Amino acid sequence: MLEELILRVEDKAGVLAEIGEVLGSGGVNIETLCASTYDGMGVIHLVADDGDEAGEVLAAHGFKVEQSRPV
Repeated sequence: MLEELILRVEDKAGVLAEIGEVLGSGGVNIETLCASTYDGMGVIHLVADDGDEAGEVLAAHGFKVEQSRPV
């Protein structure tokens, strides 16, 4: 099921690539993604084809999902 996940990450070069690699290696497809930065932090909104799996894969690699919801 499609699910939107919201993450807060350190604003650093390569973090979006890292998230893409992590999700891709876990077999999760990113349907859409939007990212912005504010005060040294990045905020990422992404829609994944399997939200539960995406959350598990991201958590296993040290990313914290702040919020999620079905779309």
